[in-house]
Amino acid sequence: MGPAELWAIISKHVRRISQKTLADPRFKGGHQHSIWAVVRLFLLCQLEGFSAGVLYERLGWDRTFRRRYGLANRLISYSQYKKRVKTSAFTLALFELLSFSAQSTLRQLGKQETEVVITDLTSIQGNRWKDDYGAWGADSSGFFYGYKLGLITSSHGVILGMALMKANWTEHTMQSRLLRMSRDVIQAAHGEVQVSYLLADSGFDGERTYKNARRMLNATALVPPRRKRDPKSKHARVSLCRAKNQTPYRFEAHKLWDDPGSKVIAKRRSEIERVNAQLKSAPFRVHEVPKRSKGVARLTRVILGKLLVYNFALNVNALRAAPLRAIRGLVA
Repeated sequence: MGPAELWAIISKHVRRISQKTLADPRFKGGHQHSIWAVVRLFLLCQLEGFSAGVLYERLGWDRTFRRRYGLANRLISYSQYKKRVKTSAFTLALFELLSFSAQSTLRQLGKQETEVVITDLTSIQGNRWKDDYGAWGADSSGFFYGYKLGLITSSHGVILGMALMKANWTEHTMQSRLLRMSRDVIQAAHGEVQVSYLLADSGFDGERTYKNARRMLNATALVPPRRKRDPKSKHARVSLCRAKNQTPYRFEAHKLWDDPGSKVIAKRRSEIERVNAQLKSAPFRVHEVPKRSKGVARLTRVILGKLLVYNFALNVNALRAAPLRAIRGLVA
């Protein structure tokens, strides 16, 4: 797969979603250039790995660049581009395109792709001396300063939704948003939500996770318990009775760990670990905080652009019937 083939898919999807949202008031701002023209330039910068300033400079001296990427003769000015990128409508458009790209890939892979969905949080470490917008938090490796990126994917790594938060926020504050995103994407792709299991790590072990998985996805959450109760302990009967009454969804889900089949399914959670590792390596590097993108709002736009390129790369591989996540050497 090369950048030219990937850019053709990106342009095709941006053109389709722009036609689909012609009557949507959220993306109408009375400007000469639509928000989708700005999104297209933004994704070109993410694909090529350079800033918007470099893009406009290159348009000035490289006469073949505009023709090679199918750009219009009269583009939005650089000053207006910088203003439009900072608006809430632009961020909303990126989320809409992420959902649209996931729907397209899921239709190609079939309903079996969403029988199991996986969610996880990964750390994005910042510099506490140069970034005043981050916060101290903890993950499985210990304390760190920065942000947390929450992802929810299909069984083979198609990104269904994302949420960025400060590092001092916990899994329970974002799991409902991630589940809602995945539900909307799956329902739009297949017309119905058919999810059997939601896989997550022990950080999501809470009553809200099990309840939302059942109510939003009609799925069973397989989450390793944070602590196991000894049924032979002194107050075991009282504790189990209290757990059954106060956290019924969690109580029933913990019984599944006695079944060897559930343990086999839970091992598929390692897929999202591989996705995180791929996103943190070249060419995406989502764990790096750019100097001018500090803060949740700015960093969300940058990460959304990289996740979109990743999803579109999966889309190309699905069309070619190639290994889904074989995207090495995609961009410089």
